[in-house]
Amino acid sequence: MKNKKQKHSLEYREKICFLLELTKPYKEHERFLNAMILGSSDLTQGEGVNLLSVHGSKGLEYKEVYVVDLMDGRFPNRKLMQRGGSLDEERRLFYVSVTRAKDILYLSYAKYDKVKKQNFVASQFLYEAGLVPKDEAYRKMAMQDEDKED
Repeated sequence: MKNKKQKHSLEYREKICFLLELTKPYKEHERFLNAMILGSSDLTQGEGVNLLSVHGSKGLEYKEVYVVDLMDGRFPNRKLMQRGGSLDEERRLFYVSVTRAKDILYLSYAKYDKVKKQNFVASQFLYEAGLVPKDEAYRKMAMQDEDKED
């Protein structure tokens, strides 16, 4: 029993030391937390899984890339677009995200959220890329975008 506790204590100390080592380049804890959440090139090298925002992935490449949440309203992010962002900027971010893959690219979107009981439509970028057949939902999206431009 004592050996098990000592082993856990040692593992705990090693994790704390590792965490302290990660914080060294940052003078402010907010910057460290931001790097942990959004990704930083210092922290995104090596083997394993890297969870990054599209902005955090700029300039980096990976063998496999998963781009999730490709539903209209989320990507493109319509709320950001209402606050001054543009569809063209969202399209550039989509391009950045899909060009991070060296070998394999996975794109995914939900059709339905069981918790919120909400239906979703695929991102217009998936339609534009020919990955989802253009249907009535796409035509409605396109008409809304045209109305906003007028």
